[in-house]
Amino acid sequence: FTSWNGRAINRHDGKLKRKKIQFLEQHLLPGSSIASFQEVHGNAFDLQLLAQRFEATHHVFFSAIEARATHRAPGGLITFIEKQWAQGACISASVLVPGRVLEIQIAWENNALHYFNVHTHEIY
Repeated sequence: FTSWNGRAINRHDGKLKRKKIQFLEQHLLPGSSIASFQEVHGNAFDLQLLAQRFEATHHVFFSAIEARATHRAPGGLITFIEKQWAQGACISASVLVPGRVLEIQIAWENNALHYFNVHTHEIY
């Protein structure tokens, strides 16, 4: 399992965003059955674009907070589940708190895993 605070990976444009995505691709996803990222920022469209880069090798689930008028969307979660590791599993996701708590349920024939991606900022 891997967990990382993305520090606004989608808020940045150009070179810094590419550098963060490259770090994710080269260092965080390889060898991780489940990789969770918090504070990725961006609305649902932004997170869908990020997810599409990895759909060949990973099941991707995300939750966004819609943008406020003053800046791009805060918070945001994205979870990657390696397809090879989860082969034969039934996978579903539930947004418990938009952009802050995402539950992933992974069920095989004889066992199951409930995984939570949580960013506790502003949750009281």
